[in-house]
Amino acid sequence: PERWGILQLAAGTVNATSVAMLPSWNERAVAMTIYYAQHAVLAKFGRFTNSVKLLAEYAPPRTLDGSCTGAVSVSLVDGAADFCARVASLDGTREACVRGDRRLSVVSNNEGVCNCFSYDRNM
Repeated sequence: PERWGILQLAAGTVNATSVAMLPSWNERAVAMTIYYAQHAVLAKFGRFTNSVKLLAEYAPPRTLDGSCTGAVSVSLVDGAADFCARVASLDGTREACVRGDRRLSVVSNNEGVCNCFSYDRNM
C-alpha cells in the first residue's frame, strides 16, 4: 500500500473538499493483492504462478473469490519469470492489469484490452 498512493487535488479550501471516490478501486486493490501474493509465491517456489487458487492462499481472505470484482486471470511470461494479472470489474466496464515490476494500469472497455506488455518493459 505504501507504493500505491492516490493523490486527490482540489481547488477548494483545505480539508473542505469532499473525497472523490475512485470507481476502479476494487479492481486496483485486487491487482495489488495479486502482486504481493505473486511475490510471496516467487519467494517460496522461485517462480511466479498462473494459479489463482494458489495465489488466494497468499492473499487476505475473500480477496480473490470474486465477491468484489469480476474474473481474475493470470498469464505467465518469459517462462514464469514475469506475470500479467488481469482483474475485471463487477460490471464488466473496465479491467485492471498488473505485472511483476508493480506496473498497474486500468483500461475501460471502450479503450481496448488491458495489455501488460504493450509498452516498454525496461522503463
